[in-house]
Amino acid sequence: MIRRQELTVALDAFDQCSTSAQNVFRTVYEEPGLSHGEAAAKLGLSVQRVRQVICEVRKKLRRAIDAAEVSHD
Repeated sequence: MIRRQELTVALDAFDQCSTSAQNVFRTVYEEPGLSHGEAAAKLGLSVQRVRQVICEVRKKLRRAIDAAEVSHD
């Protein structure tokens, strides 16, 4: 039950990300083994930008999940 709630919170937070950030995140994680360099080439971005976007999205998801956990305690 808790994992399902976390997933719902994470999906809601993901939906709040920009379309381009969602696209970068999906490109990196939907293709197992795809390197950041390969994702960057595919997306027409620099490797650094891909890494920044991934970091920003992960941070947003973590914050949302952490906030949801605190509110349930």
